[in-house]
Amino acid sequence: MEFGANLNANLTQENRTERKHVLLQFYENTTGEQIRLLDSYGLIYIEKAMDYTFIFSMPLT
Repeated sequence: MEFGANLNANLTQENRTERKHVLLQFYENTTGEQIRLLDSYGLIYIEKAMDYTFIFSMPLT
């Protein structure tokens, strides 16, 4: 897989270079409401890393 291939297709290459990837760890299973809240802040779910830990892409600003 090429870098950035798992991001949404509607993001431009320019936007992809202005993002960073972070691990978010939770104390319990996440809910749809929590994921929607993260989405409203511009975080994009990438994949599950391990139990209660997820990789997200987020804007630099």
